Amino acid sequence: MKNKVTFKNRKQNTPEAEASRKQEKGKKEVHKLKKRLFQNN
Repeated sequence: MKNKVTFKNRKQNTPEAEASRKQEKGKKEVHKLKKRLFQNN
């Protein structure tokens, strides 16, 4: 289990993982904004 976690962390530190994480965050932000817009209407 411990090895799995450390491997995951190592993998997340790669530039590709960083970029994909930023992309995911961006998608979530967009979703939040859309939700807010719909609530205002």
